[in-house]
Amino acid sequence: MSLSVFLGGDENRIAYPAAYAILDECAVKAGLRQRIRLRIIPGSGLDGTVSSPFSIYLTEPVLKLKNPQVIRYFIAHELIHIKYWDYLKNIYLHIDYDKFCALRILCEFRADMEGLQLASITGNDIKTVHDIAENPLERADKITCYESGYPERSQRIYYSQKYKDFDVNLFDDVLFDFCFEMKIGKPSVFLRSVKRSFR
Repeated sequence: MSLSVFLGGDENRIAYPAAYAILDECAVKAGLRQRIRLRIIPGSGLDGTVSSPFSIYLTEPVLKLKNPQVIRYFIAHELIHIKYWDYLKNIYLHIDYDKFCALRILCEFRADMEGLQLASITGNDIKTVHDIAENPLERADKITCYESGYPERSQRIYYSQKYKDFDVNLFDDVLFDFCFEMKIGKPSVFLRSVKRSFR
């Protein structure tokens, strides 16, 4: 991989025109007006991340998938993180680790729900996409996942099929489960604090 590919110059637009077409289409649908670049990060697994409002980072194996629906899901998921400025939350939330983990999990669920809608993925295709996109961490037990600030893959599938939208019911369902599993003292105080911080 050349440095220019990692840095995400316009070479990626030429090398991955289909991915850029998805990126441009989904960015408009998400209401993002800024130019967003696709940057490729080293890695052999299927992964994506965001660290600014101007770039999404995907591993090359994501872009080489034969299933365009999964590529669309990864791009849409990361764009939702940009839309809600989730990458900034990571900076200031390290103060209270339980709160940080709960907020990060909620950000992941919101990016899943809205990303699936943005990518027009419904029904049984939700499970197919999640099965392909599975992160090895998400095969760990629920507490290990929660301590890492991520939901289990089975939870991602379950909630994506149970709820049509990321709404207060999903929000409460996830937070109540988090408080129970993590043995949070004074869960009602914790829930109010998380709700105030979540945007």
